[in-house]
Amino acid sequence: MKVSLIDPRERRTPAEFVAALRQLKEWVGLTYRQIALRAQENGDHLARSTIAAALERDRLPRQRVVTAMVRACGEDPRPWIEARRRIAAATALGPAHPKLRSALLPVGSNALVGRTEVSDRLVRLVGSADSGASVTALTGPAGVGKSALAIQVAHRLRGRFPGGCLYVNLQGSVSGVPPLRSDELANRLAAELEGRPQESAEGVEAATRLLALLADRQILVVCDDVRSADQFESLLPLGRQATVLVTTRTARAVPAGARLLSLRPLALDDAVALLAEELGRERVSREEEELARLANLCGRLPLLLHAAGRRLAARPAWRIGALADRLDDGHRGLDELCMSGIDVRARLMASLELVDRSSVRVLAALGQTGSAEAPLSALADALGRDETDAMLALEELLDAHLVDSPEPGRYRIAAAYRWLMRDICRPQDGSW
Repeated sequence: MKVSLIDPRERRTPAEFVAALRQLKEWVGLTYRQIALRAQENGDHLARSTIAAALERDRLPRQRVVTAMVRACGEDPRPWIEARRRIAAATALGPAHPKLRSALLPVGSNALVGRTEVSDRLVRLVGSADSGASVTALTGPAGVGKSALAIQVAHRLRGRFPGGCLYVNLQGSVSGVPPLRSDELANRLAAELEGRPQESAEGVEAATRLLALLADRQILVVCDDVRSADQFESLLPLGRQATVLVTTRTARAVPAGARLLSLRPLALDDAVALLAEELGRERVSREEEELARLANLCGRLPLLLHAAGRRLAARPAWRIGALADRLDDGHRGLDELCMSGIDVRARLMASLELVDRSSVRVLAALGQTGSAEAPLSALADALGRDETDAMLALEELLDAHLVDSPEPGRYRIAAAYRWLMRDICRPQDGSW
């Protein structure tokens, strides 16, 4: 095969790049069908219709299409990919750049019950980020209010990020929905910034396009519900002045060097105040002790407190203590909250996917102890494991906020997961 003299690196626009591809096809004298067959021999999937569509438009073809086609033509695809990335970056920085949208945050709450101090602390952490891309991570159990707090803080910080504030849900703990990949994240953010339909780019190409859009912009990106660091870590640095605020259920998703803040359940007084907002002061004043009991049964988690409050608000004749009694029934407490219209079970179940199945068995064993603390040695004996194996599983559960550890070597299951494990385990053998 004769050697092509076409240098793609001299091309400056998408139209010129596609014209170079057309010239390459003519130079080697191959038909669409022959290129497709050679691509298949090289292990690439490249349909004839895809080749034709790529060469008939003055838009940059996908990177995998360029790679497969150039390789099938007997050329080294690396100069072509380099040229394509440069043109993609230059195109992204073209006329659309000054018109990029900057306020892409969900509506937030101005006041979250019991979160003033931690909100102020998070504002200081995120707002004081040094020059250069930085990450601040907010961790905590399901239902503790991480997303609401992150959105509130982002709204508070809008004035400090003149380049804009962006939000994207990475779906790390949505049952039955795969987590967003890093290239999907980049494509979604780029589309939102440009205010146009989302285009699909892959791998480094997607990150390059987003980096070009964000170059030198002082910007805050909220990555909500992260499952693993590789969902967003490959996009760093997004720009020299970009800051990322991450929410995640597991500390193991936090990259090295990130600032870390753990969000705990509400203090009892704040949990009671949240319920009082749902039910009205007059109603709760008649059953203050039962209100506190209900708050503790809900683990003082805002998600569960809202579910309990909604259930009682729809039943004004019920005593607060009546719902507390029903929640205290260990085998149907979760059903009571799910009847509020909030899918509490699915939200909690998603956390079990963050840990190994063997660790879930440890969680089930810990759930059999009720609300009591259990020492590591007792749990290891109950599971027939040595203490090292049991400790590794418990520490994974602790990082995922499925258990608490009041002191080293002692563990207890969180209230919500005590209900959940009883709900899904078979009483006779603790399996599920």
